[in-house]
Amino acid sequence: MQKFKRMFSPRKMVIWVSILVLIISFQYTNQPAQSQTQAIATALAVEQVEDGLIEVSAVILTPIPASTSKRKAYTAKGVDITNAINNISLQLGKQIGFGQCDIMAVGDKLCETNALKALDYLTRTKRVGRNAVLLNFSGKTEDFANCVVQINDSLSLKVSEIINFNREYITATETNIESFFKGYYGDLGVSTMPKIKISETESDNAIPIKVEEASSSQSDTSGSGGSSSGGGSKELYFTNDGTTSIFRDGKKFTEISPTDIKYVNLLQPENVLGTFILENVNSDLFKDARVVIDLTNKEMKYDLTFENTLPKITYEIDLYIMIDEIIEGEKTENLLHTENWFVDNSVVNGLTNKVEENLDMVVTKLKNQNMDIIEVYDKFYKFKNKKFTKFLSSLESEKEFLKDVIFDYKITIHSSYYKR
Repeated sequence: MQKFKRMFSPRKMVIWVSILVLIISFQYTNQPAQSQTQAIATALAVEQVEDGLIEVSAVILTPIPASTSKRKAYTAKGVDITNAINNISLQLGKQIGFGQCDIMAVGDKLCETNALKALDYLTRTKRVGRNAVLLNFSGKTEDFANCVVQINDSLSLKVSEIINFNREYITATETNIESFFKGYYGDLGVSTMPKIKISETESDNAIPIKVEEASSSQSDTSGSGGSSSGGGSKELYFTNDGTTSIFRDGKKFTEISPTDIKYVNLLQPENVLGTFILENVNSDLFKDARVVIDLTNKEMKYDLTFENTLPKITYEIDLYIMIDEIIEGEKTENLLHTENWFVDNSVVNGLTNKVEENLDMVVTKLKNQNMDIIEVYDKFYKFKNKKFTKFLSSLESEKEFLKDVIFDYKITIHSSYYKR
């Protein structure tokens, strides 16, 4: 016992602790740095390709010298998403973390089969955050990932800003994985995604992006994957024209055109910006002119009632505008001065009629395809539950309720330059 006490006396305890610290320190000094064993994915593109294989492209962020890009695109194929991601890990020689992934892109073919399966796997197993921006794309996964790299590093833009805003078509609806799941698990099972097109053909509203091509030695032919650099460069066109993909029960079944989604978004609570164009407008100042109008602000509220047992929703929409451009064959002297570009009744009436006519057309399309992407069901169910439930019980299918809803609009135009 005395011998044991002498071995662990206070003075010798200091020596033992010092030895232990040295052993632990030596062990960790021989471990590789975390950056050598782990990589971070900031964007993912997933698509179903030939022979039933899944292709995944990931934008990887790694701590490398500041003189070169910190992001790089990697692509691989596999029999499933797990296999494809593992093949990218083999290329990198690192494990990939997805907690910082803020862009999730799903290709057309996978969207038409079952986009939900891919999203559920990535959020549940790979921990992709539900706040990641979600989109549908057409084109190659590798091209999409390379565009993301160049948009971030060369153009100093955020891809989410390009996806969620298109000035011409007033598309400012933000979409993420969480909102997609919310629609899927809702009573109607309807969800949306913005549609992005990646091609080598120039188109309207496209952003030209020069990217590096994969060399033949690095291209992915065996399913083992390949890096996206080393084979020269090509110009791609990254296009957000406002097209929106519509899903039912996790599968894509149609798309809404940019013009239609423009008016759909007028029925949403979020404020949107954009432009309207009126043709052949006549006033005291101009004749048969093309007038480009800026929407500077929008306010919307709605009223829920029933008309002969049918649900009726009345939208009150306030549009705040100013004239952005006037194009006329022969310009008068007064027209050359922008202070004379006042908004008169010809502009107000023309814009009111245009908005009402287009709202009628787009709502008819929503009714015909049972696409309640403006959440009419949720509004009535929440605020007029008793009458609405009785109305639903009279239908053969609740999912077709939208066909019997009555829509009405009250459009009010506001302008600081309104001359009555």
